[in-house]
Amino acid sequence: MNPVLTPKIIYSRNAAFGLGWSVATQVAGTGVKLASTLVLTRLLAPEAYALLGTAMVVLTTLEWLSDFGVTPTLVRHTRGGERGWLLVGWQANFRRGLVLTAIAAVCAAPLAAFYHQPELFGVLLALAARPLIMSLRSPGVPLLRRNLEYRALFVDELTQALTGTLTAILVAVTIPGAGAWALVAGTLVGALAGVVVSYLLAPLAPRHHHDLEASREIRKFGGLVVMNTLVMAVWLNLDRLIGPRFLPLDAVGCYIVAWNLAMAAEAVVTRKIDVYFALMSRLPVGDRADWHQGMVPKVMRLVGPALAVGVAIAPLVVAVLYDSRYQSAGILFAVLLARLVVRTIGQLDFQLLLASGNIRPATVSYLAGAVTQGVLIVPLVLSFGVNGLAVSALISASVVTLVQVVLAPELRSGALRRMGVAALWSVIGLATAALTSRMVG
Repeated sequence: MNPVLTPKIIYSRNAAFGLGWSVATQVAGTGVKLASTLVLTRLLAPEAYALLGTAMVVLTTLEWLSDFGVTPTLVRHTRGGERGWLLVGWQANFRRGLVLTAIAAVCAAPLAAFYHQPELFGVLLALAARPLIMSLRSPGVPLLRRNLEYRALFVDELTQALTGTLTAILVAVTIPGAGAWALVAGTLVGALAGVVVSYLLAPLAPRHHHDLEASREIRKFGGLVVMNTLVMAVWLNLDRLIGPRFLPLDAVGCYIVAWNLAMAAEAVVTRKIDVYFALMSRLPVGDRADWHQGMVPKVMRLVGPALAVGVAIAPLVVAVLYDSRYQSAGILFAVLLARLVVRTIGQLDFQLLLASGNIRPATVSYLAGAVTQGVLIVPLVLSFGVNGLAVSALISASVVTLVQVVLAPELRSGALRRMGVAALWSVIGLATAALTSRMVG
């Protein structure tokens, strides 16, 4: 006879089930993106990725700068699953989508002139519709994350990725010279598919709903992390916002490809860090700092060597997977993976700050990183070309990690040792990558 399932056991099984689907979502999404890149880079020149990447980083920055935490609030607040709250949240996101689309459309011409890329005007003008399209998704979508329905999220994300990828490939194959417009078509069709599938997975018809209490609580709850999000948005996107102003399109395109590869690796690390946070949050508050100090070295003994190997073989990976037009992405990929070694330490430390509700050190560290990168980008790019752009990202990530430790006393124990180990693995990886790059070059 099966034992009685207590609520704790049920919760644990649901969490494990949800984590399994969460990992499946990450693996499938990364696989689709990698496969699409392998196909599309043979159909499209680096200039196409440069145009799309520049337009998307503009949109992403605008979205982050206007992110007031509506969806996280609905996921975490005790009343966030109520129908009225979901409708109020949808209305807020819809208004935000309208404003973002209007701003992006207005900025298309000035930004094309700023980057000296006339082709960017049409691409950004078309992609400006994406925030509005995404704001039309079902009001019930936050319930999927709130209820740990990761299988539905898997279907949602995979549908968008597959639809967008197949559309981009179809346009690139059937319309010679489509260039960046194949990627634009894939992006917009994927967003539209996301709207359709959201109503199948989380059916809730949008309508006007007035709830003063819900509006007030959403603003209050979301406002706790908004400043951290704003500063982090500037820091994470600064290289791709400034770099295209001083670099040719083909170099920017190679950087975007390298960045996308590095972000796929970072997404895997981030998923594991989510588990790290979940384990930490179950501990008594007084035990978390000691547990963290003991766990970080163990985590880095696994992650550090793995990422160092990735850094070392990055040029070889690019040489095998992509044609000669993208070969300069190899060393860029290596530097950006070295950045991830350092950033992993910072992300692990941030989990302790998040668990204790003290994220101010992280916010200040992002600001310091953004200022550092802003000062370094232009001279490094003018001196070393696109490689200087990747180096500025590596240096700024190191500054973020260091400043966060300096400002948070609970992180200082063993900090020099942790950062020294991360720096050692980065140097070993980069030194080997330089040799690998010469061999494949």
